[in-house]
Amino acid sequence: MKVSNELLAYIEERNLETKAWVAEAEGRWAGYYPTDARHWEDRGIFTLAQLERDELITHIYEGHKDAYGVKGRHYDFEAMSLEQLKAEADSISNAISIENERMDAQRRDSIKSFEAMVEQYAPMAGSRKRAIRWMLESENLLNEGDVGYVQYCIGLPYDYCKDELTSILEAA
Repeated sequence: MKVSNELLAYIEERNLETKAWVAEAEGRWAGYYPTDARHWEDRGIFTLAQLERDELITHIYEGHKDAYGVKGRHYDFEAMSLEQLKAEADSISNAISIENERMDAQRRDSIKSFEAMVEQYAPMAGSRKRAIRWMLESENLLNEGDVGYVQYCIGLPYDYCKDELTSILEAA
């Protein structure tokens, strides 16, 4: 079987759309569909309908981990109709949104708790920096070289006060 011209045209169109989207703003990046027909032949995808089905299956399988913490290995994708796949993909997308909202709330709560503790210790410590140093020392993290690990241990998001923590760790 040969890869359909419809599929190759669709791939080209999607890649052009993606390139335009990336070019719209600094810092954007994205992957592109392979344009080599052999790639699609090796994967057993010859038509646009097969690509759609494959993308739905991938979204469900991988998205299940984002939503529930484990990959969706329990699905019998071969037995599922296209409509069933679409319905499950919608369900997974909804579950991912709910999980993302929960994680965002957890990040906000973690930052709030951290800042409350810093605020509590800062008057005794004499400075914010020293208060954080005390907090890290109490957790036996002052000599840790990996700021990401420190953030993980104290429950902070990896993008929160990284420079400040790095400075404190380097001065220790």
